[in-house]
Amino acid sequence: MKIPRLAIAMGYIDDDLISAAEVYKPHHKKWYQLNWLKYGAVAACICIVALITIPLLSEQVTSPTNDTESQKVLTLAEAQAYEPFGEYFPSIVADGYYLEDEVRIYDQTVMEAIFVNDENGDALVVRIAPKTRYSNVETGKVFYKNKGDSKSSYLYVDCGDYIVYYSSAKCDLNEVQGFDKMVTSARYFTD
Repeated sequence: MKIPRLAIAMGYIDDDLISAAEVYKPHHKKWYQLNWLKYGAVAACICIVALITIPLLSEQVTSPTNDTESQKVLTLAEAQAYEPFGEYFPSIVADGYYLEDEVRIYDQTVMEAIFVNDENGDALVVRIAPKTRYSNVETGKVFYKNKGDSKSSYLYVDCGDYIVYYSSAKCDLNEVQGFDKMVTSARYFTD
């Protein structure tokens, strides 16, 4: 459009429209005026997913059991006779330790017992599971966990088709008096 025609066309514009256009100030959203509800919902979803998956992942790493509730509870004598785990279960307990509660069977494939020592506050876990539950573990060597000054340690013992896992919460297994007798007292080693 040429300038004279544009000037004539502007002459026909109503004065009210021109005055309203002068007063109008566009409202620009600031970068910090974002819709907080939308981003808050996304953040809440991420937190919920993290709260659900982190405990599940840590449970899979530390415990070979599938169920958190035991399916069977045994006394110490019953555990030593229970098949197929009984022949791998120790018949002698390390000095100063006693069975905390009962021996538990999880998922019909894992036997677990916790022995405690009130004198030093240690908990000694004995867990027997099929070798297929453990992948690429080195057996026959005591490993140490990094927990500050604590000397917590663990050991995997190869028993053919089964692995026996010993874990001490506060002590070096090499220094637990009678631990070697406890490990070798299982019928698997004495027969």
